[in-house]
Amino acid sequence: FNQPLQGLKGARGAYAATTSLSRRQFQAYVESRDLTTELPGIRGFGFVARVQRKNLATFIAAERADFAPYFEVRTQGNAEDLFVIKFLEPIANNHAALGLDLGQEPVRREAAERAMNSGQPALSGKLTLVQDALKSPGLLYILPVYRHGADPVTPQQHQAALVGLLYAPIAVGELLNGLSHIADNSIRVDLWDGVVGDAATLLYD
Repeated sequence: FNQPLQGLKGARGAYAATTSLSRRQFQAYVESRDLTTELPGIRGFGFVARVQRKNLATFIAAERADFAPYFEVRTQGNAEDLFVIKFLEPIANNHAALGLDLGQEPVRREAAERAMNSGQPALSGKLTLVQDALKSPGLLYILPVYRHGADPVTPQQHQAALVGLLYAPIAVGELLNGLSHIADNSIRVDLWDGVVGDAATLLYD
């Protein structure tokens, strides 16, 4: 679980070196990583923008102008703010999730808000990744990025200084595949998100 976090911190370092990253610059960063070898189970890296619903049309227009002419936002509900997946690479394997509003669903929103308001990495609860055809248990690892020079303390200050959220969608079974083999199959590994023994909270067995 530390491996995807280190990858996210590397992306945050790229943001620290500039005021913003274009779509192509973000793509170049992800392409510099060998995800299959370095980060098994990590479906890619993405950047999530917090967008006020009243500003949604302007946001979409800006994204389409940044080499994404068919960019659309998929959301429902009437929350004042959206957490929209702005970048997601490699796009070939993640196209189904691009433009998704993480804020429209409670598990994803809780993790996004926890990261934003605390300044700390946040691991979501159990969910199904939009881009996972097998519909296996998944998680989101989220890391906030703040304006250079900002030193927020309160949740309100964190929100005001937020640039966006970096995130990694994780297929848990792929991340932990082979874990039991390190002890010649003499151990059994179960991972639960909640009550042990409740099939609805089982992440990995």
